Amino acid sequence: MRIFCAPHRVPSAHPCVSRAPRRPVPAPALLALSGVVALAIAFQLRRAVLAARAEYRALSPRRGPVARPADASLPDVRDVAWRGGDGGSIRGWYAPPHGTPRGPAIVFLHGTGGDRTALLPEARALAAAGYGVLLYDGPGHGESGGRLEYGAAERAALAGALDFLARRPEVDGARLGAVGYSLGGYVATLVAADDARLRAVVLVGTPADLRAQVDFEYRDGGPAARWGARLGQRLGGLALPAEQPVDVAARLAPRRVLVVHGGADRTVDPADARALHAAVGPSATLWLVPGAGHAGFAEAAPDYLARLRAFLDDALRPLPAADLPPSR
Repeated sequence: MRIFCAPHRVPSAHPCVSRAPRRPVPAPALLALSGVVALAIAFQLRRAVLAARAEYRALSPRRGPVARPADASLPDVRDVAWRGGDGGSIRGWYAPPHGTPRGPAIVFLHGTGGDRTALLPEARALAAAGYGVLLYDGPGHGESGGRLEYGAAERAALAGALDFLARRPEVDGARLGAVGYSLGGYVATLVAADDARLRAVVLVGTPADLRAQVDFEYRDGGPAARWGARLGQRLGGLALPAEQPVDVAARLAPRRVLVVHGGADRTVDPADARALHAAVGPSATLWLVPGAGHAGFAEAAPDYLARLRAFLDDALRPLPAADLPPSR
């Protein structure tokens, strides 16, 4: 029997609805599709694992002896140490100021995975100009005890460095500054927000917010890499403080701040430098170095060290007695 359907309406269950027979997907096509999906998953998983491993390892920097400079570019340099916030010993080098009875002094703070030698070029340039310089290994780095926390341990280490300088009779306690690179700039901002002894701060390649910095650093790896990086941080025990540098930078004003950042930095977003500069306000100076990445400032800008010294010379000029900051 033939069934003719009405031309104006065909219910979905009407027997005259024609359905073409389903053709089975060929087995080779299924295998190919399954292979593509498996490769995509494996690729994303690899990205996540690599990012997690990188961040986990970053929280356990390599430690070991740090060789003192063999040349005489740091006159009268000596080994020094003080207790960190967790009871571990913080170790560094100190060279006193010279040329005046009481001179200015600068603390140098290296980045993640580095040690006190990382900022030796900057320290040598300022020591040659008469500054006292104090370079130290951050907690969990070099010869220092403790562990890397991105928080209380690092702040306590810098506070101890300032205590050390403030007790030195040859140091003018009203003329203290800090030069912080990457993690070092992060720590210097958090400490300077509440410690007026730091009268001038130089922030080099400094993240405004470490939570956003992770997303920027792993942006090319997509969501899998960003997720993996955060997982690696959690597995490494990292607990970032609620307040990040951009949240507290306004408290550095009206003190002088120099924000230096590589225009081609792919680790810390150059937008972070703009954010820190804006947060501090008119007392801050922004210098985006064309061609510089997360490092290599002296190579990209031959006047880097000269500009650093000029800034500190101006920011740390002797103050009239009436303008001296209160002692801590």
